[in-house]
Amino acid sequence: MDRPEGLRMKILVQFSAETGYECGDVLLFSVDDPWRMACAVWGKSDGSAPFRMSSTAVLTGLRVPMGYVFALLYLVVARPVSLELFGVSAGFVVAGCALRSWAAGYLRKGRCVTVGGPYAFIRNPLYAGSFLIGVGFCVALWRSPLPLTTVVLWVIFLGAFLAVYPVKVRAEEKELLGCFGETYANYARKVPPFLPWRGRARDLEVQTFSAKVYFENREYQCLLGAYGVLALLFLRYLLGW
Repeated sequence: MDRPEGLRMKILVQFSAETGYECGDVLLFSVDDPWRMACAVWGKSDGSAPFRMSSTAVLTGLRVPMGYVFALLYLVVARPVSLELFGVSAGFVVAGCALRSWAAGYLRKGRCVTVGGPYAFIRNPLYAGSFLIGVGFCVALWRSPLPLTTVVLWVIFLGAFLAVYPVKVRAEEKELLGCFGETYANYARKVPPFLPWRGRARDLEVQTFSAKVYFENREYQCLLGAYGVLALLFLRYLLGW
């Protein structure tokens, strides 16, 4: 069956942790021309080829495969040397997961400026939570004397985080300013990016945690993955693998 000629759609694509697309770009394309659609999504407005992805999109795209490589290397060498060390590691991981889960229940992507829950303390609680999780898993690598593999994995984690997330944050905040203007600018003036040194910001819109929003954001996947790795580390400690 032929599609209606000239049928067009407008899509507002939000830059998010899952997609890497940039919020605020209103894309106009024909559903009969998927190549034009793909070009538009990646920033080439006229649909011509070749086109280039932005450095932000490249880093975002590399973030997931880099994470898989790190996880594979980590699981090969990681084994807590004591129950106390595992407890410290698990404490960081649980705290990071709790922060991300708390944030995910407030994050209504592309619909409003999220200011409730942890967003009243810091602008990037999801990334702060990810950092805590990473620190927790790095703690489990500690032993004395310190092996070279541990140092390498620590450097990879810290280097990758510092290379990817500041770029993502700057790009996202630029797009949020484009989407929400002074509303977001006012929020950013009140709330620091990562450290809650100002405490809870006042005079913000009242927002409530939503289990539905939490599941829409699929944060349970992070929770299951992190707790699965913790369970594996505990098993390796018990069995001495």
